[in-house]
Amino acid sequence: MCRESSQVSWIRHRDLHILSVGAVTYTSDDRFQVVPDQTTGDWAMRLMYARPRDSGQYDCQVSATPAYGRTFHLEVVEPQAEVLRAPEMHVGVGSLINLTCVVPYSPETPEYLHWYHKERMVREDGQRVWMRTTLGHKSISQLVVKDARPSDSGLYTCSPAHSREHSITVHVLTAGEYPAAMQGGSSVTCAPHWRLLRLMAAPLLTLLIASHKPYFYM
Repeated sequence: MCRESSQVSWIRHRDLHILSVGAVTYTSDDRFQVVPDQTTGDWAMRLMYARPRDSGQYDCQVSATPAYGRTFHLEVVEPQAEVLRAPEMHVGVGSLINLTCVVPYSPETPEYLHWYHKERMVREDGQRVWMRTTLGHKSISQLVVKDARPSDSGLYTCSPAHSREHSITVHVLTAGEYPAAMQGGSSVTCAPHWRLLRLMAAPLLTLLIASHKPYFYM
């Protein structure tokens, strides 16, 4: 905010773009608006729907004699939701799906925080599905689905008001299924691996016994 003396101009420092001179704006971005106060002589620059890209320095210059001005630094913080254990979770049929979403910081308390499953809002049913949400400058929401079914698989999204959403993919595995990370690798069963470990251990043991030097482990 600048106090009027003569002619007041607002300039965006990033690109030296003149936003306003007096009561006239010189930008096509209608989010910027000059608000003069005739009583106090103050000239405020109002920015609606601020975005992270709007962060930076803004100069208020007064064309008095001598000319003077002030520089203001604006930092726009965009809250970011985080679903713990993302991006994937594997659970077995009949087990518990337990998801937690955290919004570490919000300038204002969000009006809501919704969960979505496959783009459909998740609602409590009083039996299998329930949620516990605490909203504030730090918000936490827990989604629990009991007795998991294959139909519960898919993308779960935590979507708070005025924050970037975050998602996790849940895989409900039936008997005999393995997570994708365990598939497509070696087809050797556990028994050959155990026999290989036993054969490798014997020479190592002989080497340690034959050595007369002490071993130190940090």
